[in-house]
Amino acid sequence: QRLLREAEAKRLALRERTGIARPSHFGFDDAENFALGTALVRAGIVDKAPSSKSALAKTQAAFDAWREESGRSQSEISRILALSVG
Repeated sequence: QRLLREAEAKRLALRERTGIARPSHFGFDDAENFALGTALVRAGIVDKAPSSKSALAKTQAAFDAWREESGRSQSEISRILALSVG
């Protein structure tokens, strides 16, 4: 519970700092999508923010592996990755 509250507070702080509050079609705002792409590059999953079919397939494979390892939902993993970018 505490970790989720902290994650939400960080997400709101990021939104406030960037001034971006418009939701995207992925369910996250632009700042969160940018942070998620950056985290995937830092993790060595892709070379740049995923947009090609092969990059999206690599991203999905990584999410599937992380979900199996951690038992967390894809949404939780996305948030953790996005919040790992400081």
